[in-house]
Amino acid sequence: MDYKKSCALMWVLYLAGAVLLAPPLLMGAGKGWMAAAFLVMAAGYFQTVFFLNCPRCGCNWVRRRDVPRIPRRCPNCGEFIW
Repeated sequence: MDYKKSCALMWVLYLAGAVLLAPPLLMGAGKGWMAAAFLVMAAGYFQTVFFLNCPRCGCNWVRRRDVPRIPRRCPNCGEFIW
């Protein structure tokens, strides 16, 4: 999976987790909804940890603490990304 698909999947899973989180917060539904929302959001984060890499050097942008978002250039090799 390339970095563009990984980033899109992360945002889709975060949004799905937020939608699953709405019933427990608004209507007082069971804790199962909260657990499902947490698992969906965690899946989005963990797939990003494994697949959000530079296409040239393979540097992972999530594990680096100095990269707050997807960079325009890879901080490791300087490859233009966007």
